[in-house]
Amino acid sequence: MLTKIDENLYIDLSKVELFSCDHIDCTLVLEGCPKVMGSPPHLGVRIKAELDEYIERNRPSTDTPIENSILYIKIQDIDEFTVRVINALTHENIFTVADLISYSGRELLRIENLGVKCLREIRGWLRNNNLSLKEDS
Repeated sequence: MLTKIDENLYIDLSKVELFSCDHIDCTLVLEGCPKVMGSPPHLGVRIKAELDEYIERNRPSTDTPIENSILYIKIQDIDEFTVRVINALTHENIFTVADLISYSGRELLRIENLGVKCLREIRGWLRNNNLSLKEDS
């Protein structure tokens, strides 16, 4: 699906990906892209607006059962997680509960700055929400 961004510029939202070595605010990246790419200064803001709209359109409906909608919760929105857990997971590109449960405990322990105490915290939250990590192999 192509979305018109500017007179001569279209973007395919299904192919947009942002990569970062650190946890950073995507808004800053999107606002900074035009400066790097030599595009009009409003381009980054317009791309962010298009991405926000795309995310909203693809958000699960309110008819979705609770068990499934919990999978779309962003890791950063889980108040019970410490900053260490959130930073370690997002640094590993684990952004949602669905991403998280695709990992085993053993795989999570390989993540830098995520130890046994963090793993207990994660498993506790998942257990309270009737979820679990992938089985260790």
